[in-house]
Amino acid sequence: MSPKPRDMFACTTGAFCGEMFAFMEKKQETYKFLSVPKMIVREVPIDKFEIGLQEHIVEYVEHLPKKVWNILHAQYKHTVKA
Repeated sequence: MSPKPRDMFACTTGAFCGEMFAFMEKKQETYKFLSVPKMIVREVPIDKFEIGLQEHIVEYVEHLPKKVWNILHAQYKHTVKA
């Protein structure tokens, strides 16, 4: 499964357990997410993300409403610039 902008994923185990990852963009061989509630940009190699989905480390939650995604995307842009 390739994530699309506005897709939200939950990290259910491991170092990032409890974080929600809002997909922002694909850059080369990496997916970029905004981690909620920490508001940290997380870069995940595509192959590791796919393994995470298969192993249920990361699970799809929902396609975010546009208004919510717009706020998260603005935060992502701000965080990347800093």
